[in-house]
Amino acid sequence: MKIEQLTLTNFRGFEKRTFEFDQQFNLIIGNNASGKTSLIEGLERACSSFFLGIGEQHATSIGEDDIRRVARLQGDVITIEPQFPVMIEATGTLTNQKITWSRVLEGIGRRTTSKGAKSIRGKAENLSKLVQDGASVLLPFFSHYGTGRLWVQPRDMRGNPSSEKKASESRLEGYRFSNDPRIEIAELMRWLKRERYISLEKGSDRLGFKAAKEGVRSCLPGCVSVEYSVIEQTLVMEIEGKGTQPFHLLSDGQRIMIGLVADIAIKAAILNPHLGESVLSKTPGVVLIDEIDLHLHPRWQRHLVEDLKRTFPEMQFFATTHSPQVIGETPREQIIQLDADGDWKHPDQTIGLSSDEVLEFIMDASTRNEGSQEDLNRLEQLLEDANFEDARKLLHTMRKKYHGELADISAAEGYMAQMDVLAEEK
Repeated sequence: MKIEQLTLTNFRGFEKRTFEFDQQFNLIIGNNASGKTSLIEGLERACSSFFLGIGEQHATSIGEDDIRRVARLQGDVITIEPQFPVMIEATGTLTNQKITWSRVLEGIGRRTTSKGAKSIRGKAENLSKLVQDGASVLLPFFSHYGTGRLWVQPRDMRGNPSSEKKASESRLEGYRFSNDPRIEIAELMRWLKRERYISLEKGSDRLGFKAAKEGVRSCLPGCVSVEYSVIEQTLVMEIEGKGTQPFHLLSDGQRIMIGLVADIAIKAAILNPHLGESVLSKTPGVVLIDEIDLHLHPRWQRHLVEDLKRTFPEMQFFATTHSPQVIGETPREQIIQLDADGDWKHPDQTIGLSSDEVLEFIMDASTRNEGSQEDLNRLEQLLEDANFEDARKLLHTMRKKYHGELADISAAEGYMAQMDVLAEEK
């Protein structure tokens, strides 16, 4: 599954907007309230239409919170009116064929229609039937990860080994929780535990288990190896310079990224076990991630996008971010920049820009503390006016105020020293 185009009509803050997407990575940026999360949610509604044709899986409907509302002044009263129809239309590819589908909500209290989604529903039903018949058909991956993906509600970080249940053998189990923005860590741990016991009995890892562990290792900086510990009853990682670390003792950023990558890898292994060790590199699908840089150190943010592209080359990623480091590592054509009106464009340049340049020219944000910038602006004006006496006084104050060297202070002092030399030569 790949999404080529999405049109949102009366969906949240969008009156009517059409978006076109890169087939591998789409980084969505913009100020708060520009519609980043709304676009992710619109994509989720479109993609989960696939579940209309997959057994017990749930296709997300257009809800009341998705309806665009318009405030109008009527006399001296402000009314807020819902706008209809709310429509989500998508064009993409599924099983190597291009299809178009839509879901519509016509009014309050009405059900989301599915008559416009016959094409994607039919494809899903056909795939489901082939799976039931035992065919080695390629199943597309889909999953949605929200900002509270690990922490929305209390989770058993160790997987609760006392809560055992027989895992389903159906490949379609790889779609469980796919449109739930949370990551079910307990479910991941149960799968890993089960695979570990199978490994002990067989004397070797099954190929899907091996691929899932390698996916986590490749996306975790400094990670030497990944294993499920029967003794610890949890996932353990050997981190370079830090030894063996159990999952629950890692940092928030590490746990969130491990949970996300493991969830993708395990679901892909369940969906397409016939791909063996190639399951991560050959499984296609759509991954939605709100705030991809959540709790990650800027150094990690720098190679996050490339790590995901390398590990899951056939996946199509959609992610939001406020990180200049992530933006600065993403090609301009893979960035969707939203403005306050819901319009979008690709930035003129991203790769090669410093974080300060990304902040200033793309994110329209200050690169300095406001007070220090005011002092520097005043210093610049004094130098332009050749008022070196007051400039020296201000420099003396700034050195004390900022407790150290600033490049602009040194440059100003160098400039005044040069002016003094020129004055003496005259």
